[in-house]
Amino acid sequence: MNDKADGNKGKTNESKLKQTKKRYDEVTRLFDRLYEDSLSGRISNDNFNRLIEKYQSEQEQLLKQIETLQNALQEVKDNQLNAVKWADLMAEYVGIQELTAENLNLLIERIEVFDRTETDGEALQAIRICYRFGGYIGERTFKAKVLKHPCRKKGCPLERKENEGEKISFVF
Repeated sequence: MNDKADGNKGKTNESKLKQTKKRYDEVTRLFDRLYEDSLSGRISNDNFNRLIEKYQSEQEQLLKQIETLQNALQEVKDNQLNAVKWADLMAEYVGIQELTAENLNLLIERIEVFDRTETDGEALQAIRICYRFGGYIGERTFKAKVLKHPCRKKGCPLERKENEGEKISFVF
């Protein structure tokens, strides 16, 4: 359904872009005609200046609209291209039996691990996976295990330092 929505959005933006470019060309022609009318004396300087300001501001608005619409069209094209790449990549790994480092690197762009949060005496940690060409498909929250300091003796190679109140870091 997203592909269909992107396609409709792309068609709408294409028609808006075409109309905006057409209007920009019209305003440019009006500029030329206005200049000729001013030179021939068919229009007063006051009217010339007023119309020039009007057409210039309209041209600036049209240029901004054209840029925005072109960016939106490019985004739709990029999304469609990414969907095709994702489908091709998934088709290649349909029967995968073992997850290797190579497979993981081909399928996943990055894994985001968030800070632990404590609620009702339970430590929870969220993990989000960003798939290559597919974006985020979901976020999972897991019960986090509380890790204890590996050695409590003085002179341990892992020295404990306290920073900023409750935060603790280990120096190796």
